[in-house]
Amino acid sequence: MRTRRETCLDSHPFLGPMVEKVFRNQDTESDWAGLLGERVPNADVPTWMDFTTVANVACNLMSAVSCFLGEMLAVEGLVLLVDEVETAEVRRYSYHWERTLNFLRGLSMTANDAAELDEAVVRERDGGVRRGERTGLVYSGHYPGVKYYFRRPTRLKVLLALTECRVSGKLKEWKAEQTLVRLEGIDSQALADLFWRVATAYGELYRVELPERVREWALQCLLLKAYSVSSVRGFVKACIELLDFVRHNPTEPPEVLDAYRKF
Repeated sequence: MRTRRETCLDSHPFLGPMVEKVFRNQDTESDWAGLLGERVPNADVPTWMDFTTVANVACNLMSAVSCFLGEMLAVEGLVLLVDEVETAEVRRYSYHWERTLNFLRGLSMTANDAAELDEAVVRERDGGVRRGERTGLVYSGHYPGVKYYFRRPTRLKVLLALTECRVSGKLKEWKAEQTLVRLEGIDSQALADLFWRVATAYGELYRVELPERVREWALQCLLLKAYSVSSVRGFVKACIELLDFVRHNPTEPPEVLDAYRKF
C-alpha cells in the first residue's frame, strides 16, 4: 500500500482534491484542462471562461503552485514572465480594460506579498460587484472567499515586459517602489555579453558553434547596428536570425547576411 507525503497543497480548495486524484490515479484529461483555463465540465476546478473575472482565483492558483515548488521541490519558487503587456489596451468594451488592470494589479500585489490582500470582501450596492475592502480589487462572484494569495511568502515573482503605454503608468500608481528596468542606453560591452550568452545557449541547444571571428564580425557589423536602429528588440531578433541562418545554412558564410539586412 502506497503512502502519500503531505504537501502544502492539501489544504488548497482546488489543487488539494487534484493532488488526491493524482495520487489515486483518478485524474482525468478534464481535470488538467480545467487547470489550464479551458471550459470543461469539472466539479473541482473553476470553469474560468464563464466568469467576467477570476483574477483572485488565478493569482491564488499561481501562488499555490509557487509555494509547492519552493516547499516541496527545493527551488526558490516561480518566476512568471508576461510578454507584450501593452496589448492589454486592445479591447472591445471598457470593462475589459478594467478587468485587465484589476488582474495585473492583483498579480503584482500577490507577487509583492502585499499585506493589504488580507481583507474583507464587500458587495457593491449597484451592480453587485464584490471588491476588497482595503484594495478595491474585484473578486469573483462565484468564489469571493478565495484570496489573491494562497500563503506567504508566495515565492512568486512577476516580470512584465512592455513598451510605453497606459499600463506602464498604472504600474507606477499601484506601487511607487516597484522596480522598473528600462532597456535603453545599454553600452556595447553589455550587448556583447548578451550576444555571447544567447549564442552559447543556442549552441548548446542546437549544436551550433560560431567561430570567434564570426562572433566579432556579427557583433560589430550587424548586431550593434541593429541595436542603434531598433533598440534591444531589434538586437535580440538579429541575434536569433543570425544563429538560425548558421544552423540552417552550415556551408554558407554568415557574411552574406550583410547584403540582406534592412538597417
